[in-house]
Amino acid sequence: GHDGLAVETDDYLKAKFAKAKAAGRGQKKAKAKTCPKPQPPRPLSQAEELLEAERELLGTASKPREEDPLPRGIPRALSPQGPSGGHRCPDAGVELEQRLPGRLAATRLAASGSSQSTSRCCPEGHPLLCYIVGWSAALCDECDLMQKPGQVVFGCGACEWELCAGCVLRTAPNEDSAAEDLRIITKVAQTAKPGISRFVATPSGAVLDTTPLAPAPREVAAPTPAAPTPARETAQ
Repeated sequence: GHDGLAVETDDYLKAKFAKAKAAGRGQKKAKAKTCPKPQPPRPLSQAEELLEAERELLGTASKPREEDPLPRGIPRALSPQGPSGGHRCPDAGVELEQRLPGRLAATRLAASGSSQSTSRCCPEGHPLLCYIVGWSAALCDECDLMQKPGQVVFGCGACEWELCAGCVLRTAPNEDSAAEDLRIITKVAQTAKPGISRFVATPSGAVLDTTPLAPAPREVAAPTPAAPTPARETAQ
């Protein structure tokens, strides 16, 4: 049941959270070089790094430390070189295979029957599919925002690279491509079925209930009474 899904996606989400964390730390570390600290703090352990990454992405993190290096024990294959690059080091594949049980495909989270082919590719040249997140959570490699069940994403069937619908349209190479992407997103959104998981498992083991808030009932304004028609004066 639900516990099995959380266990199955644990490695996948750990890799995604760690990658987002590494990217953020890389940018902050560059700034820190102009103002080095005399005594850098102790690097966090891998487990602490994952928990801190989770807190940052969920908006509950404390102020990040600019001097911390990349997470210890996390291969640099999980650290993109730019906001949409996702390039890997030449020997990173060996590290990745040693750390993770096979290559993790983003499309493993797709809701059944929702996948559509697209003309877009990930930075490694793999074709992307457009689909609805069926359970657990996706994590956009462009904006680092969590994509909850029921949301439409573009994901890779060969690696863990994902783009949310907003970033897909924003990074389209031209207007025609953006129009085609929007058509596919709309088509996929129409395949949504009831029963999609409401829960998101996180690296710490926490499970978030992602039930959308019910829209507030619209208040219907009472009709304004018509002004009385003045009586006509009768001619004498």
